[in-house]
Amino acid sequence: MSRRWLLVFPVLFALALVTLPLYGEALFEDEPVSSEPAPVLPPNPCPLGRPDAEVRHPNAYTDRAAPYSGSGVHPVLFVNAGDGVGDVGRPYDTWSLRVPVEWDAEGEPESAVQLIVCEYAVSAGEVATTCTYGGAHEVDFLHTSYAYRVFEARTSRPVAEFTLESGDVCPSSVDADNGGRPDYRMLQSPREEDLVNALRPLVET
Repeated sequence: MSRRWLLVFPVLFALALVTLPLYGEALFEDEPVSSEPAPVLPPNPCPLGRPDAEVRHPNAYTDRAAPYSGSGVHPVLFVNAGDGVGDVGRPYDTWSLRVPVEWDAEGEPESAVQLIVCEYAVSAGEVATTCTYGGAHEVDFLHTSYAYRVFEARTSRPVAEFTLESGDVCPSSVDADNGGRPDYRMLQSPREEDLVNALRPLVET
């Protein structure tokens, strides 16, 4: 090795030590992070407001829920999706899942749900029954027609549609003070057994 190379080599080595980290940063520099927020998916496929509205797809269950296949119980998520009957109250137990507990997917992760049942109150008529609460408060329950749409949770594929009329059983509890005003007219719920019988062929086959 010549004397000139012996003098130049330390200089080149020092330059390499300085420039290589910079070159490496350029090679492995992270991609710029987008400031755009991730799109918010609808929570379920149920059409909003009325049963003939557009199905919401994709949604939180798309490709995450369990396939609707096989035999045995297919877990159900029950969604109150719309009241097209104006400003009329609903009893507490109308909002709860009125199906056998072994069908109930309420509170379960998306991966456990197979079917989503969307309920719509589509019309209300005359007083069907009057119930007394607290020994003093009378509440009139209106005869109500309901429409149901059932979807496979994973794909939003329609599985079934059916309608039910309300029953004449007094709900166990009501919200008698709706927004600061007494709420003495409410929608009557369907009979629990009618809803279970309509869903049984879909859930237990």
